[in-house]
Amino acid sequence: MNIDRVVQTLLFVGLIVAGMDHWRRGQRGWRLAALVFVSLYGVGLVATMTAHCVDIIHNLALRNRSLIDGSPFTYNWRTYSLLLFGVLLIDRGIRVLRAARRFAAGDTGGRTDILKSSGLVLAITVPLIPVHAIFGVLMSVWSSLALIVAAAGLRAGRVEPAGLPAGAVGA
Repeated sequence: MNIDRVVQTLLFVGLIVAGMDHWRRGQRGWRLAALVFVSLYGVGLVATMTAHCVDIIHNLALRNRSLIDGSPFTYNWRTYSLLLFGVLLIDRGIRVLRAARRFAAGDTGGRTDILKSSGLVLAITVPLIPVHAIFGVLMSVWSSLALIVAAAGLRAGRVEPAGLPAGAVGA
């Protein structure tokens, strides 16, 4: 099966599940749209970077030839750093997803965590633009949009978790 189709399917399923989860938690309007966007960003980081790591391990196991210089894949500093890069971004994606769920449940501190994780991904991916223009630009723009959406759409205001009336204290 083509890994791109798997990633596209995961993105689509993630979009639907995140939208339903945030809707179920009582989010509506612009806040719902912002939460779905940052959740899709988190799912995208996890799905694409997991595929990236699987691809590196697959090429390493089969000793496939590198597209860059034609040499066989071996475990060296380059493969280690490619795997580390993927794991760092997978971690940030998971953190964004958790923070979005917390925010939807009424914890406004989730917004700060979304902003921190998106900012860190941006700091990691901007320097990649000269090395890998397509990926560097794509991830940098996507991270910038996640920052803008979280900053504008998830403003610290009164957030009531689903099922609780205004002013009620949840356990």
